[in-house]
Parts: sequence; structure tokens; C-alpha cells
Amino acid sequence: PGLEGRGPATLRSLCFNTLEGLCISYLLFCCPAVDCIMSPWTAWSGCSVTCGLGSLFRQRDILRDALPGGSCGGAQFDSRACFPRACPVHGHWSAWTEWSECDALCGGGVRQRSRTCSAPPPKNGGRDCEGMTRQSQTCNIHRVLPVHGGWSLWSHWSRCSSDCDSGVQMRKRLCSSPMPQHGGSNCSGSCEGGVLQCRSVPGCHVDGGWGQWGAWSECSVPCGGGVTFRRRLCDNPAPQAGGRGCLGTAEQKKDCNMQMYSVGPWLLWSQWSSCSVSCGGGQQSRSRTCTSPPCHGVSRQSKMCNTQVCLGEVCVGATCPPKNCSWTEWGTWGSCSRSCGVGHQQRIRTFLQPAGNGSWCEDIVGGNLEHRFCNIRPCRGQCCASPSQYASAGTLKFEPTP
Repeated sequence: PGLEGRGPATLRSLCFNTLEGLCISYLLFCCPAVDCIMSPWTAWSGCSVTCGLGSLFRQRDILRDALPGGSCGGAQFDSRACFPRACPVHGHWSAWTEWSECDALCGGGVRQRSRTCSAPPPKNGGRDCEGMTRQSQTCNIHRVLPVHGGWSLWSHWSRCSSDCDSGVQMRKRLCSSPMPQHGGSNCSGSCEGGVLQCRSVPGCHVDGGWGQWGAWSECSVPCGGGVTFRRRLCDNPAPQAGGRGCLGTAEQKKDCNMQMYSVGPWLLWSQWSSCSVSCGGGQQSRSRTCTSPPCHGVSRQSKMCNTQVCLGEVCVGATCPPKNCSWTEWGTWGSCSRSCGVGHQQRIRTFLQPAGNGSWCEDIVGGNLEHRFCNIRPCRGQCCASPSQYASAGTLKFEPTP
């Protein structure tokens, strides 16, 4: 009796002395686990702060504790964040600025300094700074004595106002030693230091003056870059009786004819080539290029050079072995004088003088040049010209092209 509600009972035997065979039996009662009982949560409390970040709270109570073997899980207290509004920030003054310069050098002036409500500025309904944003105070209240002006030393006498006959000279001074200040008086007297009579040398010298520039001279070269000059005379007026000469240059020069083409479509002649021999008579040549065919004239020129007798070939009488005159190999053909309508081109060779009793070359006159026709085709819009009209006996050779 009295065991109701306590769960099932289990009969167990417990032996204390197995030799005597004595056993005692008893009942063990097992009760189920029972948890605690919690009350419902209370309502959330008000926020812990009126502005800024705060907390809300709620709680619950234990109505019955847990029986043995039971648990009481879950918290009794709970919280969460709240933010009713931003907190106001009251304004505070910044530091004062430096005092300004005094507005008067003497006799009492005023200087000022200022500050701002910015450390921090008011916000979120915070209060403004109390007090003044600007302060003033008197300064330089002492009285400064006036400084009266004083004359500087006299300047040197000026140059005579006339270069001849009679004139005047003057000198000056300044009220600058010291200058009047703070209400001081100016210098008394005149800054002009009187006038002196002066006279130049008899005869009155005259300084020279430039006349007009003359016309530019003809360019030194027709093309390729030359120089042209112009001059002027120191005659307007000419210096007289010891007068000064003209200042500057009497001559000017500038570049001219900088274009690289001579008259017509030919370029300038090249430099003469080196002589083909050092003695005994040789040839040297030069050439030019036609830039816009057809060009009139030849593209190549030649002339004799080093015509003196070679030292190694000086002979007396018949002691020197005879050596006949001989021709060198022909040079390359020059450019054609025309691009169409029958042009001509030439090539040259040189001769070696005979030695001893040697004979001279045949056709020595004119034998160093050879001509031929070239570009034998009609120009556009023209008829074919006969090559024979360009030939002269003994000078030109014509070989028809197939």
C-alpha cells in the first residue's frame, strides 16, 4: 500500500551468505523521468536606452522543478537589440585661430581671431555651441613719432643738352634719405639743383646715321644653295668732327636658290671623277641626271687631265724603247638624252701617250668619244623621226634595233 503511481515493481533476490543458504528478497521501484514546468514568456520590456543602441528583455519562471532524472532545458531570460532613435550630438567649439595682423601700425588698432562650432558640429537635434565665434582686441596702441623727409646727395651733372654751341647741364636730388613717414613733413627746397651753361667743341661733331639698305645682290649660284648680300652706308648723316660712327652692321646676307635643280629638268653636274692616269694624259668625266624627260643636252662630259709626261718614260734619243699610243677600254654608256623620239648616248675612253719613237693613235681627235642612238621609238602623239637626221659624218653610228 502507498505505492500507487510509482510504476512497476521488480522482485529481486540478494544472497548474503551462500554457505548458509540465506537469501533476502526485496522490491525495487522504478519511476519515469519528469521535466520541470516553465511559465510562458513575459512581454518584452521597454528599450534600455532612449537613443542609440540598447536592449529589450523578457523572462519566464519555473513552476515545478524537474523530478529526479528529468531536465529543465531552455533559458529563463532572453534579450534582443533595439534602436529607438539616433542620439543628439551637441556642438563644441574648435580651437581659436591665430590673431590677425593689427590693422594699424600705431595709435591703436584692432586684431581678430575666430572659431567654429565644428568639433563636432551639432546634429540629430543636438544643441548649438554657446558663445561668440569671433573675438577682437586692441593692438599697437603706442604712438609712433613722425619721420620727416631728408634730401639725398646731388646726382652727377647731366650731359650737355646740345652737342654743339651752347647748352645747359642739370642735376637732381630725391627726398629719400629718409622718406617722410607717419605724418612727417616733406623735404623743403627744390629737387632741381640749378643749371650750368656748357659748350661743345667748336665745329660741332655729328654722329653718323645709317642710310637705306641697298637691293639684294644676285645669288652666288643659280641653284643648290647660295648667298645674296645687301649693304648700307653710314651717310645719313656721315659722322663729322669727331662724331660717333654708326652702330650695327653695314652688310646683311641670307641664303638663296636653295632648290636642287638648275634651269630645266637637269640636276646639277656631279663632281669631276678622278683622272684615269696620274701622268701621260688621261680622262676625267662628270654626269648629270634628267629628272623630267625629254632633256636637251648631254648627260655626260669628259676632259683631258694629267697631260704631263710620266717621269719613268723620259727618254733621250733612241735609248728609250718604242711604245705606240694605245687606247683604254671603253667606259659604260651614259644615260639616253631622251626617253622617246630618238635620243643619243655616249661613252668615252682614254689614250696612253707613245714613248720613244712610238707612233700616235689614229683618229686621236674625236676618237675618245663614241655616240649611238637610243630610245628609238615615237613619243605618244608624234610621228617616228628618221634617225638619219641626227647623224653627222664621222661622229655618230646608227645600228637599227630589230
